[in-house]
Parts: sequence; structure tokens; C-alpha cells
Amino acid sequence: MISVTLTNDSVRDKLSDLGLCVFIGNLKRAKKLLKKNDINSKFTNDNTLLHICSHNEDTNMFYFLLSKGCDYKHINENGDTCLHIIALNNNIYCLEILCRNDIRDIINIKNKGDTALHISIKNGFYKIFSLLLKNGADANVKDHFDMDSYELLDLYKKKEQFYGYSSSTYTDMFNLLMNMRHKK
Repeated sequence: MISVTLTNDSVRDKLSDLGLCVFIGNLKRAKKLLKKNDINSKFTNDNTLLHICSHNEDTNMFYFLLSKGCDYKHINENGDTCLHIIALNNNIYCLEILCRNDIRDIINIKNKGDTALHISIKNGFYKIFSLLLKNGADANVKDHFDMDSYELLDLYKKKEQFYGYSSSTYTDMFNLLMNMRHKK
């Protein structure tokens, strides 16, 4: 669960209102509140408005915040960029918008050992996985358990087979990764 409580008590009410407006997608009110507040205001856990917006699929709000200069490279206290939150929530539409920017600086940042690519693998989010690879994610980066994307996919593919799942998600991910490897 995300908290939109502000860290600076002197402006807590108006900025908490701003965070809530972003979270629920009230673009009109957010625009009004941003006239008097900083686009890169920090909330609990050092979250920015983009961190808050990344929890839902409000592409209009996400695009608005990016176009107004909200810092998509900011890392919160948990080690997350908005990209980690987007990947964790399988938020493909916001990822497509974010990829219009140069995300090479954040695409391989680890949060507790996981990059956004690792998160997409561990949750079986094929579209997120595919888009991250196409935008420069490094499949050789190791996670907290010293496994790269190839090893993770192999593990999850075997797990899928062991439990008899009829899904081919991890096989498809592995095949995409191998095809992209051969193209390089």
C-alpha cells in the first residue's frame, strides 16, 4: 500500500491532497495544486508524484507529470524508481510512456537485488519483460541470489513444468531473450 503523507509537516495538508489527487487520477485538481507546489515534492519513503502515479494505469496523469518535469530517475528510500513500481504493477501503458524518455540511466538499477527486468520475470509479466529488453535492459545483471535473467527464466520455466502449468509464459520469455541475444 502506498502512503501519500508528506514528510514536511508545514505544508502537509496541501501536498497530501496533491498526492491523493495523483493517486486517484484527479488531473484537474492536481494541475491546480501544482501551481503552488513543486512537481518533485517528496512524500513518505521519499516517493515522488511519479512513484505514486505508477501504482495505477492513469496514463494521462503519468504523461502530464513527466511532461511537467517530474523526476523519473529519483530513487526512493526503498531503492525503487518509478520503473520498479511500474514493473511490479504490470503497468504496460505507463512503461510505454516512460520509454519515450532515455531510461538507460535507470533500467538496470537494482532494488534489493532486483532490476525491473528481474521483477517482470519473477511475476511472469511478458509484455513488461519484452519492452524492457527492447529498451536496453541488460539480461546479464545478477539479482540478489546471483542469478542473471537466463538463469531466472530457466528456473521459472522448470518450476512451471514441475507444477504442470499449461502456461508457456516463461518459455516465451526465454525464447524472446535468446532471439534478442542472437540478433546482437
